[in-house]
Amino acid sequence: AFAGGVLASSYQFTGTGSQVAFTITGGVTAIPNAQALIITIDGVTQHTDTYTTAAAVVTFSTAPPLNADIQIRYNAYLGTATDAASATYNQGGTGASSRTIENKLQESVSVKDFGATGDGSTDDTTAIQAAIDAANAGDCVRFPDPSNYYKLSNELTISKSLTLVGDGFSSQIRQTVDAKSIFKISASDVIIKSLYLRGTGAPTDNYVASSSAVSAVGTDNGAAVAPTYLAGISIADCYIYNWKMDGIYFQFVEDFDISHNRLETITYSGIMTNSSRRGRISNNHIEDIKCSSGAGSGNGYGISMTRTSSTDLTQYPVCTDITVTGNTVRSVATWSGIDAHGGERLVVNSNTIFDTYYGITIGGSHNVAAPQEVLVNSNVLCSNRTGTAAMGISFTGSSTTIYSSGSINGNIIENYGDQDTAISAAISLYQTRGLAVTGNTIINPSPTGIHVKYKNYGFTITGNVVRDAWTTDGSSAWGIRVGNAANNEGVITGNSFLNTGTHGGTIVLNKAIESENVSGELIITSNHSDAATYLIDTGQTAFRGSYTNVSTSGTGEDDLKSFTILGNSVGIGKGIKVLAAGTKSSSNGNKTIKFHFGSTSATFNAANNDTNDWRFEAFVMLTATGAQKITWAGWNGTTLTQGYEGASEDMTGSVVMKVTGECAHASDLITQQMWVLERY
Repeated sequence: AFAGGVLASSYQFTGTGSQVAFTITGGVTAIPNAQALIITIDGVTQHTDTYTTAAAVVTFSTAPPLNADIQIRYNAYLGTATDAASATYNQGGTGASSRTIENKLQESVSVKDFGATGDGSTDDTTAIQAAIDAANAGDCVRFPDPSNYYKLSNELTISKSLTLVGDGFSSQIRQTVDAKSIFKISASDVIIKSLYLRGTGAPTDNYVASSSAVSAVGTDNGAAVAPTYLAGISIADCYIYNWKMDGIYFQFVEDFDISHNRLETITYSGIMTNSSRRGRISNNHIEDIKCSSGAGSGNGYGISMTRTSSTDLTQYPVCTDITVTGNTVRSVATWSGIDAHGGERLVVNSNTIFDTYYGITIGGSHNVAAPQEVLVNSNVLCSNRTGTAAMGISFTGSSTTIYSSGSINGNIIENYGDQDTAISAAISLYQTRGLAVTGNTIINPSPTGIHVKYKNYGFTITGNVVRDAWTTDGSSAWGIRVGNAANNEGVITGNSFLNTGTHGGTIVLNKAIESENVSGELIITSNHSDAATYLIDTGQTAFRGSYTNVSTSGTGEDDLKSFTILGNSVGIGKGIKVLAAGTKSSSNGNKTIKFHFGSTSATFNAANNDTNDWRFEAFVMLTATGAQKITWAGWNGTTLTQGYEGASEDMTGSVVMKVTGECAHASDLITQQMWVLERY
């Protein structure tokens, strides 16, 4: 109800010398009496017995003079709530229309209108729910700045389109009961903004299910039936603190927006979207995710895009078309800053992740779905750990046949990887297809910059910089490591592997690239390396690399360079190119240099007594199972020798390819200074 008071309006007229009746406009319909008016003519207050009123008309007993300034002030007295229904309000200005004050005041509902106190001791649950229930769909429910906070003992259910808004972080709503949200949403077009939503605590031993500040869930329609989505839900400019499960939880929600919120001290997940689509998660600050060691098995997420544990992709689809951009995630104790299980057309862009065990994990879902077309671009990640973090960015498929795809581009990744785990890395690929890893800067990874693990097809790793890969406990620190299993196919080119000399690890970048047991099509070319070893290839790959000098020792035929080609590593119509070169020294006897491919050999420097440089090049092509053609050319410093011949090596097993040198005199020397091997 209104307290007693006055609403005053002023009106101005100009006298004509003959006009005695003047009508007040602006929604006034009935002036109660002459005493409701204060009238001046040319600044002189008129006595009430000089005019009368009827409806909205003021009639003077004598016409005011010509050009007289007539000011009429109308005082509308308010005494009870019914006055608001009869008194009018006009905004003023061209086009403004009048309406009742009651209508104006009912533009929004205040929870205090229904008895909410906000004193921190009174249970305001019933009063706030009454305000929500009384509001019409599309209305605004306001939470004015309380003297302390609005105390709840149950969750508030939102079953219609509403805007719920506070006065900023001072408008605190505090849930005092575990396993209860503050807002439980079951309707579309709900907006929550400028509120402080506080829970009951954030333990690290176990999460408490259903303990989320905001929970919005559409309809699960049962097995093999698509869900019914809520739409148009927005959470903005809120402070969400101290929750035992999630800060914000969405399931079956589409066309949503979660932006400009601050979420702190939460057990399981800052923001979790489950089987949701077409949304934006932007410019949020998420910090101190405890990671449950109980039911959550140590997991915890700053932001997660996931689905329910089920093989039914119709009932529980993957998240799709969600953009995660401009967020800051800090202090995720034992798990991931940003995470996706499955998902299609997800964009993780321009986020900052600091002090997390994993950085960004893009993985499969329950052996039925792998992430597709996921872009992880322009993020900045720093684990704030020294050799004890997990992967910075990882892409993983699902089951043994479902591959992930997307790109990892333009990220800065610092201090990720576990030096005690040989397969750990700043970037990790496992069961991907067509993945592009380009233009990333990787700083202090341990022990590997980029690890291409298993069944990665058609990948491109190009233009990356790996700086100071290191280990103290292990024996190797890699720029890029390929394999530890078969079936990796792709291109590694144009990368740089740097040892800046500033890292204190026992081993810093001793291996630029290592390929292990790889049987797929792999091209490694045009990379820059500060490592002592540019390329180690224990499998079969297309590669290029140079080696330190190898020389003969005394008389007899010695291997200058021997390389074992593993079985089934060259297909029919494919082949191997080898280039070798070096020097001869001293002239005490003849020197002979040969090329061997299994049991087939070619002599291109035949018993020459000279000190000339030498060069050899050969192409070996598998023309049929157990059949090869070899074309070769050798230069002994003065003469070019060429040959074309067949071979019949069984390449389903291992075949040794080598260059040998034989000196007739023990003081002579043949040295190989270059060895380049390429599979084509």
